[in-house]
Amino acid sequence: PGWKTLTGGNQCIVPICRSSCGDGFCSRPNMCTCPTGSISPSCGSMSVQNCNIRCMNGGSCADDHCQCQKGYVGNHCGQPVCETGCQNGGRCVAPNRCVCTYGFTGAQCERDYRTGPCFASVSNQMCQGQLTGIVCTKTLCCATVGRAWGTPVRCAPPSLTPAGEDLYPTTVLELVKVQ
Repeated sequence: PGWKTLTGGNQCIVPICRSSCGDGFCSRPNMCTCPTGSISPSCGSMSVQNCNIRCMNGGSCADDHCQCQKGYVGNHCGQPVCETGCQNGGRCVAPNRCVCTYGFTGAQCERDYRTGPCFASVSNQMCQGQLTGIVCTKTLCCATVGRAWGTPVRCAPPSLTPAGEDLYPTTVLELVKVQ
């Protein structure tokens, strides 16, 4: 207890300190070597030494409040920040790093690589003219002959605002418009 391994290593040689060492460094379990050469449970002002909370991800404590490093927020600096956000259900797991849900990729999970059937027409809220033998992405369907894409086969007619927004959004099927 009180020691950990280096990344990828198997020897317990890195000491663990519960409180922040400030400008010093953790030299043995729960003991910091401060810039002055002194050894103490923490380095810095009295308010840092008397903190009753633990800050994560390199955050420092002052007056029982965490001051987070860039890229983290929260009471204990435990929440990473993705400055441009994660799209399509992706989660921010580290500063500016998204983990995407199935079917999406890209730095912000912005690219959809899911495949599904492509339909040539929509009539009376029914998808018609499925292109046989073709399973493609929404982008490919939209860029070619498709009027609707996805599965299960459920859709509403494409009713788009002048700005190109869908008036009848649906999570079951994504509609595409062909000019």
